[in-house]
Amino acid sequence: MSDWITIWSILLAGGIGIYTVMAIFVAIGGAKDIRKLFRSMDKKKRDKEKDS
Repeated sequence: MSDWITIWSILLAGGIGIYTVMAIFVAIGGAKDIRKLFRSMDKKKRDKEKDS
């Protein structure tokens, strides 16, 4: 019985670890994409004002 608890504990810890790493990568990538979006919007706004 103790062996099963050990196996499931390792699998649970591994799953939580993988989830944490992926969540960090997704958050960093999302932040970069949002910054890129705002820069693009600002550039389009400045270009539109320049044309007027």
